[in-house]
Amino acid sequence: MSSNQGITDKEHHRGDPPATEEQVLPPSRTRRLIGLVGSFYMLMLAVAMGALWLFIWLAGEVLEQEFTGLNRELLLFVNSFASPTWERLAFTFTWIGSVYGIAIITTLFGIWLLSRRRFVDVATLLVTVLGGTLLTLVLKEAFQQIRPDVFPPLAVERNFSFPSGHSLTSLCLWGFIGGWLVMQGPKEIWRWLIAAMGLGVALLVGLSRLYLGVHWPTDVVAGFLVAAFWVSCCITGQRWLLARRMRRHRRRMVAHAPHTLQDKSS
Repeated sequence: MSSNQGITDKEHHRGDPPATEEQVLPPSRTRRLIGLVGSFYMLMLAVAMGALWLFIWLAGEVLEQEFTGLNRELLLFVNSFASPTWERLAFTFTWIGSVYGIAIITTLFGIWLLSRRRFVDVATLLVTVLGGTLLTLVLKEAFQQIRPDVFPPLAVERNFSFPSGHSLTSLCLWGFIGGWLVMQGPKEIWRWLIAAMGLGVALLVGLSRLYLGVHWPTDVVAGFLVAAFWVSCCITGQRWLLARRMRRHRRRMVAHAPHTLQDKSS
C-alpha cells in the first residue's frame, strides 16, 4: 500500500503545472520591486525633463542678454573675495574639473569597477563622461558666447563660454559616482553623505570658474543643467539594462524550476 501511495505521489508531482514567476519570486516582493522600479523611472524622467526645460529657457534668456547685468554683479561680488588662498583653491578645483582631472578620476573609478566585474557600470561611466564632453563641444559651438571681461581673468581660455565645460563634465562624473553609490544601498546614510560630497566638489569646480573670471554665472548653471539631464538619461539606461538582465535571469530560473521539482520528487 505504501509503495502504491509513493508512485501516486510521484505521478502527482509530474502532473503539476510548471512553476510560474510568482512562485519563484513571492508576489509581495514582486509588487514592491515593480513599485520601486516604476518610481525610479518617474523620478529620473522628472529630473531629466525639468533640467532640459530649464536649460532651454536659460539659453533663450542668455541669447537675448537678459542676464548681462546680473552676471556682472555676481562676478564682481565673487571677485571681492580675492586673496592668495582663494586663488590657490580656485586653481585646485579648476584642475579637478579639467580634462586631466576628469580623465584620472574616471580611469581610477573605471578600473575599480572592472576589478568587480561591473561591466555595464563601466560602460555607463564612459558614456556619461564622454557624452558630457561631446555635449560641451557641440553646445559651445552652437551658442558661441564670448567669455567675461568684467575683470582681468586669472586663467586663459580660448574657446566659447556657454555652457561651462568644467561644470558640465564635473557634474557628469560626480553625479554618476554618487548615483551609483547610492543605488548599491539606498538605506545606508554614509552612501548619501559621500554622494553629497561628490556633488559638492562639482559645485566648487563651478564656483572656481567664476572666481577665475573665465565664465559667467549663467554658463555654470547651464553646465549643471545639461549634466543633470545627461546623467539622468545615462543612469536610467543603466538601470534598464540591469533590470533586463535580471528579468532574463528570472526567466531562466522559471524554465529550470520544473526540472528541479521533478528531481526533488524522484
